[in-house]
Amino acid sequence: MSDVSSDDEVECPVSDYTLKTKSKVMKVEYRWEIPNFINELRLDNWDWEQISGPVIRAGDSNLCWELGLFPASDGNLGIEIRQPKHSVIDSRLQMSLTVCIFDANNTDVLGCREIPNLFVPIGNGKRFSVVHRDTLLSDPARYLPDGQLTILCTLHYLPPETCMYAADEPEIVSSMRNLLADGRFSDIIVAADECEFPAHRAILAQRSDVFRAMFEVDMAEKLNNRVVIEDISADALKDLLTFMYTDSAPNIKSLAMELLVAAEKYNIPLLKADCEVVLAKSLNIDNVIDRLIESETYQALKLKDAALQWIGKNAADVIKTKSWKLLCEHHPQLVIVVSEQFASYINELNSNNHHE
Repeated sequence: MSDVSSDDEVECPVSDYTLKTKSKVMKVEYRWEIPNFINELRLDNWDWEQISGPVIRAGDSNLCWELGLFPASDGNLGIEIRQPKHSVIDSRLQMSLTVCIFDANNTDVLGCREIPNLFVPIGNGKRFSVVHRDTLLSDPARYLPDGQLTILCTLHYLPPETCMYAADEPEIVSSMRNLLADGRFSDIIVAADECEFPAHRAILAQRSDVFRAMFEVDMAEKLNNRVVIEDISADALKDLLTFMYTDSAPNIKSLAMELLVAAEKYNIPLLKADCEVVLAKSLNIDNVIDRLIESETYQALKLKDAALQWIGKNAADVIKTKSWKLLCEHHPQLVIVVSEQFASYINELNSNNHHE
């Protein structure tokens, strides 16, 4: 059976609409045509492997999703949406999916195109039921002309620049922010650049096993009720603490690299992931080599993948920079990795040209 390779990427135009709640929603449509699909429906063993679809990119943005079609145990067909392997989008991005199946007259006859009323974080992937196999087999000439299944997949998502995680901040978040701000019942001082921030051991220990270790053994931090951090600015420390209390760093865009270093040092994976997303979105010819080196230093794997992809697609310009020459001199092991990325990108171009 021929199907779209999961390595293929399709850039789809983005439109928008407004909900009754005044919230803006972005919409991406992709018409997925799967030839010879009738052969899969007729199999006695309803347990074939998932059919991988393309990576759907929202215009020229960094937002993308990968599609997959799978057989459910109840006889339904389902579609899975997941982050591509090298995706750096925030897994908490809230989205929904509507699906329509087109018939031989190119009319959408099954499914719905209504505006969804629920948006959920994509996480590690979401699955949606499409149609029962018996419905398609009841009239294959109509639903599967020439054996082909045609599905219109419409992805709806809340814009990343909006408050996409909740319409109103949960009370617990505002309470935790206030707890940090007023320092009430604090039992530890965290300091940097001669700035002091009252905090709470229990919260720091819960969010970071590094802090927990400080407070469990007879280190100076435990004895003096004071933690002095030498390698971070006061602004970054304030955002670090805010994140540990509220899961949000207000100045992450301007402090992303410093916060990533702190997140790695104090083992705060969620903050580290958020920093990688921000840094990946800001890659350019002037910083991509530095970001690659930093991603290796601090084990930021998603940022590393994003930097390698950026370099692969802009190789002709990158190799002319001073940063590239310094990379070759001081980080030969990374040059090998970059060369492999060059080869992969060339193979991808050749493959695309061959398909065309």
